[in-house]
Amino acid sequence: MATAHKRIHQSLSSTNTNKSKKNTYSIANVKEINYEDKTKKGKFNQSNQTKKINQTNQTNQTNQQESLNNMMQKLGLILAKFHSADLIHGDLTTSNVLIREIDFELVLIDFGLSYTSTMIEDKAVDLYVLERAFLSTHPNTEQLFQLILDSYAQHAKKGNEILARLEKVRQRGRKKLAFG
Repeated sequence: MATAHKRIHQSLSSTNTNKSKKNTYSIANVKEINYEDKTKKGKFNQSNQTKKINQTNQTNQTNQQESLNNMMQKLGLILAKFHSADLIHGDLTTSNVLIREIDFELVLIDFGLSYTSTMIEDKAVDLYVLERAFLSTHPNTEQLFQLILDSYAQHAKKGNEILARLEKVRQRGRKKLAFG
């Protein structure tokens, strides 16, 4: 069963590293290939094939980005459903979100710190914990986290109130980090 899941943490990490490995699977730097056979001698111009490969790479990157965006929106929806049912996870991190490989659905795990609460503050703190874990583990992904929040606001009961409280929680968190 464990092999049927892939951690969202790994998925996000692989998208960040793909930027640095961009040239690993692209032959964009190859201008021409020399070849010899029994009937002809000459050069084969690689420019058309290079353009096709570059277009394919760009399409794959676009598809990967769209897939990641959809995943973040789904996560926002899942969290909205949880919080609308007054469930607080208590330990939201990307390591506690799995991707089911059969249907690519997101699955939350590790409910050891979970509890029920109707308080807006508790829901905002739950989102804050996810934000801190998300941004510290996956730098430069603020836009992805914003997709989670946008989807959350759209689907959660009192979503806008919770996000307003999240801003207050952020401010308290910054003060705590700055002054101990």
